[in-house]
Amino acid sequence: MALVVGCGESRTTDADAAIVIDLDGAMLDAGQDAGPPSNIGAACSDESTATDCTGGADTCIADPDYFPDGYCTLECGSDEDCGEGGICSDFFGPSFCVDACDAAGTDQCRDGQGCTLDHPMLPLPFCLGGGCEEDRECPEGLRCDPDGGDLGEGNCYDPTASIGEPCEDESACPMSALCLSEALGGWPSGACIATGCDPAASGSCGADAHCLPSAGGGGGLCVDACATAEDCRAGYTCRGTSTYPDRLTCQPACSDADCTAGRVCNEVLGTCDDPFPAGQLGAQCSRFGGGMPCTGGTCYSEGQTGYPGAYCAFEGCNVGDDTTCPDDGVCIAATEAGEPNVCFKRCAVSTDCRDGYTCRDVDGEGEGTVGACTPQCTATMQCANRDRGFTCDVASGLCVRAEG
Repeated sequence: MALVVGCGESRTTDADAAIVIDLDGAMLDAGQDAGPPSNIGAACSDESTATDCTGGADTCIADPDYFPDGYCTLECGSDEDCGEGGICSDFFGPSFCVDACDAAGTDQCRDGQGCTLDHPMLPLPFCLGGGCEEDRECPEGLRCDPDGGDLGEGNCYDPTASIGEPCEDESACPMSALCLSEALGGWPSGACIATGCDPAASGSCGADAHCLPSAGGGGGLCVDACATAEDCRAGYTCRGTSTYPDRLTCQPACSDADCTAGRVCNEVLGTCDDPFPAGQLGAQCSRFGGGMPCTGGTCYSEGQTGYPGAYCAFEGCNVGDDTTCPDDGVCIAATEAGEPNVCFKRCAVSTDCRDGYTCRDVDGEGEGTVGACTPQCTATMQCANRDRGFTCDVASGLCVRAEG
C-alpha cells in the first residue's frame, strides 16, 4: 500500500520530496493448506505460526503497523477460498483472505482492529489491524476516531497534537491525521500529516499547514507550513513546490545524524531508510516479505505496477551520477513531475536481466554499452499472478489484469 505526494519536477538533492508509505517490511510465514478457514483475523506471531494459526488460515502476517498483533490468513484466488465471512483481498501482488465487516457497523472486529471504509483500492470493507471502534480501546488521554487511519480502519489520536509533530504512529497525531513514520515513509522521526484537503482551495488546511497535491490523485495532504528553514525541526527544510511555489512546507532533508540507529540518510530524497543490501537491485520481491525482501528500496509489485514478478528498485538518485545508486545501478529520470528518479539494474545485454525483462539502452550508444533492465514480458507464463487473471501485454511489456 502506498501513499505518494508528488510536488515538483525530476529532482536532484534540493528538489521536491515524495511521500511514500510502503509495506516492504512486513513478515510472512506460510504453512500448509488445511481446508476452509475458520480463524481468519486471529492473533499470531511469525515465530509460532504452527500453534497460533489453526483452523485453516495457517499463514501469519505480522506487520507492526497494519497487523500489530499478527493476522492469521492464507493466500487465495477467490472469495470461495476464504470460507464464510471471508473475502480475498489483493495486497498489490499476493492476495490474502481477510475478515469481512460492515463499514457502517460497530463492535465487529477484535480489539486493536477496525473496519475499513469503502475504498477504491479495496474490494470490500474488512477488519484491519492497528484500528479501533471505541474510545475504550485507546490508551488513557487518547480518543478513537472510528473513521480514521489511511484506510478508514479507525485510529486512536491525541486531541492536543498538531500537524508536523514527530510521531511513530497515529496516536501521536491529531484527529483525521496520519503519521508518516520514519519506518514507513522515511521522514526523520516521523511527521503528522492530514488527508482530504483540496489543493485548489487556498487555506483548506488552516493557518498552520498547506495542502500539497497527491501524485496519485484524489485530493491532497496537509503538511506543516513554514516561512524559513528555522521554522522546521531538525532533519527538515522549508521549501515550496513547482506547482505552488508560495506554499512553503517542512520537507525531509536529513543527514545520517537525523536518522534513528540502523537507518541511513538518502540525501537525494532527504529520507531515513534501511540500508540497501547488495544484490537486491532488479531482483524479484514481495511487499509482504516471504523471503523476497526489498530492504531499503521500493518493491514495484506486479499487482500495482505490472512489473513481471515484481521488481526491487531504489528511488532517489541523480541522473548522470550513477554513484547515487546502490549495486552499480543506473539512474533513470522520473517519467512524471514530482516522482523520484529511480535506480534500475545495470546491464549490457538482455541476458544480464531476469526472465520477463530486457536490457534497454540508456546512453544512446546501443546494445553492449550502458543499459537498464526494464519490463518486457513476452508470455503470460512470466506473470507471477497469472492464476489470478494476469496476462502479459506484449506491447507494454507489463503483466495486466485480463479485462472481464
